[in-house]
Amino acid sequence: MRPAPHPSTDRYRLELLRVGLAATAATVALFWRVALTSDLLLRRDMLRVILPLKTYWAERVRAGAWPEWYPYDALGQPYAGMVVSGAFHPANLLFLVLPAGVALKWSALVSFPVLALGVWLLLRRLHLSAPACALAAVLVSANGYAVCITNSLPYLQAMAAVPCALWAAVRFFDRPSLARAVLAGLLLALVLFAGDAQSFLVACALTLPLVLLLPGKGGTRERLGAFGLLVLAAALVAAPQLVAAAQVMGDARTADRPLAEALLWSLHPLRLLELVLGPLFGTGELGRDSAVTDALLASGTGGLWVESVHFGAVGLVLAGAGAAALPAGKLRRTVLAGLGAGLFLVLGRYGGLSALLYRLLPLWRPFRYPEKLIPPLFLLLAGCAALGLDRAAERPERRRTLGRAALAAAGCLAVLALAELSLHAFGRACQWLAQGALSPDVLEALGANLLRACLLSGLGLVGLWAVLRAVGRDRRLLWLVPAGVGLLAFLQGERLAGAVSPAALEEPLTVEALRAAQGPPRLGAPRVYSAVLQRRAIPWLPGVPFEDLDTAATTSGLEPVTPALFGLEGSNLYLPAASARMAAVTRAPGFVERLLAVFDTAHAAVLADDYLAAGGPPARVVGRSPRLKLLLVSLPEPAPRATLRRALCVGSPGEALRALAEPGLDLRREAIVECGSGPPPPVEDVRGEVRLTRYLPEHVEVTARSETPAVLVLADAFYSGWTATVDGRAAELLPANVAARGLLLVPGEHHVALAFRTPGLRPAVALALGTLALGAASGVAGARRRLRARRGMPG
Repeated sequence: MRPAPHPSTDRYRLELLRVGLAATAATVALFWRVALTSDLLLRRDMLRVILPLKTYWAERVRAGAWPEWYPYDALGQPYAGMVVSGAFHPANLLFLVLPAGVALKWSALVSFPVLALGVWLLLRRLHLSAPACALAAVLVSANGYAVCITNSLPYLQAMAAVPCALWAAVRFFDRPSLARAVLAGLLLALVLFAGDAQSFLVACALTLPLVLLLPGKGGTRERLGAFGLLVLAAALVAAPQLVAAAQVMGDARTADRPLAEALLWSLHPLRLLELVLGPLFGTGELGRDSAVTDALLASGTGGLWVESVHFGAVGLVLAGAGAAALPAGKLRRTVLAGLGAGLFLVLGRYGGLSALLYRLLPLWRPFRYPEKLIPPLFLLLAGCAALGLDRAAERPERRRTLGRAALAAAGCLAVLALAELSLHAFGRACQWLAQGALSPDVLEALGANLLRACLLSGLGLVGLWAVLRAVGRDRRLLWLVPAGVGLLAFLQGERLAGAVSPAALEEPLTVEALRAAQGPPRLGAPRVYSAVLQRRAIPWLPGVPFEDLDTAATTSGLEPVTPALFGLEGSNLYLPAASARMAAVTRAPGFVERLLAVFDTAHAAVLADDYLAAGGPPARVVGRSPRLKLLLVSLPEPAPRATLRRALCVGSPGEALRALAEPGLDLRREAIVECGSGPPPPVEDVRGEVRLTRYLPEHVEVTARSETPAVLVLADAFYSGWTATVDGRAAELLPANVAARGLLLVPGEHHVALAFRTPGLRPAVALALGTLALGAASGVAGARRRLRARRGMPG
């Protein structure tokens, strides 16, 4: 006979099933508008970055190739090396079987039940009660940041993976084994595979206090050994992404990110009010929101990173109670230090800690957007809130104290609301801070936001007080706290960012005009430039939802990286692995007027008002979008993708950049090549012809015939990982015109082949697969041993 299942295992599995179903149901209920309709999640990063990248991944994989090079931004850059592409994340498989927009939507929606379940598992592993774990799951998965970050899939998926990874880490520390180490390493690697290197480092760092502070066997040395094994397992599983990311560090512009850019999207101290109350500074209209963010919050970006950073008054009161209930000593000091460090990090330029890390840790410099670190701060706050609820349920005096604190906080909110009603105190304070730059209707909208937030938060606090009074009679009433917090999150008004109709992605007029003007088909997609980004003002059109209008304006303006959706390449720099050389060229004088044409860019999207004000020739207008006030204009004399030029040798990138900026340089005949001490340039003009015979993202073949010494210039990004052969023999690739690829050729006919491979990627994949296979084998062997022991058989 088979032995009966272990009772505790049965209860655990049943509980897990219930929580999973509840989390999924809550997600669908909360986001029904997108989950049950054909709307797509397309706003900001989703449209400009994620949809093009994921569409490209699916197209390449369906064609039987692995995407290593991405040609659609900044003359090309490594695909996996940009990290944000999430090249190795398993959710990419959805894009193979579903339309891209649908796969994108469900990739985002599935993250919420995964996030809630991960929080539940983590805190149950730390022996908190079921209602407390449910409260933490709601606080982490339904806060303002989590809902609003649906505009960026990599950060959402990374946020969802962190609690699961920490649960697996605690499980490994409780009873170390190879299988548990590999499982925890895999879940940590998923944070990186999602496309968020910063959260991966933070998640790995968070496992250190877990192993050092939680009760368990072994001294400090043994615990540090377990931590080292866990990090090693994570590094081995994540090796493909780590190797790909390391490859771009010497070439990408992010390797030398300035401090001001690294601290962009810092959390303004005024937005700390949103942690308590809910979304305050969004008015629902683009023009008003831009005035608030620039004049009041000094963002300089015309918008917010996320529209809400609401955690909740109830959650914060309970978190304070939980922090106070921690036993005095190392654990309490560590938790309080973590909360303080997290807060100062997300404040960015207002907190000082982010700038200090930037200066002290070179590995931190490629990271930006301090607000991205809100999820670990909220996870710690949610854990404290769960502990506070548990401790309050244990003793009547604690419940009374917590109830009084909730009523006091509700009273403060009532005073704040009355001050706004009678004196317009909040509006006047905002006007004073904005130095009079806010209009009366904006101030009225801000005041209405405050009143609504105070009402909802106050009701939540009074509800907490009422539940705490009743818990003494029936402990099951504790479930009303997570239910009430979830209801408040639903009523706060946060929503999935940017739900648009699929019709908004139809090919815009500017793309149709470009196709008509491009001439006969050729190898290499047409390359365009957008001079619209961050300069356009979206006109209001009757009957058109703002999200649809914003999407149409983005695609019509050919804003990066949306041209890829229509098979066009872009000359803009937007994605993080764009080469530093191309970034330097874009800053050179006359980039748009002189240099764009050198890099095979024939058309640009511009604002109609800007073009007319600058006296642009009407004859160059090849297309227009009258409703959006956009023009498509042709650029003068664009060079072909592959050309033969007379080589002007220089010795360094700085010399090349200075030479390229010289107005007397004839870019139709000459090219600046970093030849060093190579052969002197010929004095005569180059005579010959060149033809592209094969053009794939990772493989290019060219046939060239030259009567004179020449340099073959391929107007694609010069990047490490590219190799070249001339007539079957290895040849040296040289930077041409600072950012492009060049090959010196002697007279004659030549067959040139260029190929790209991510250095070390294939051994890294083998290493990761081997680690997973070893962990799986260890897990199977362990399961067999436990089964034999349960049956009373010898091992």
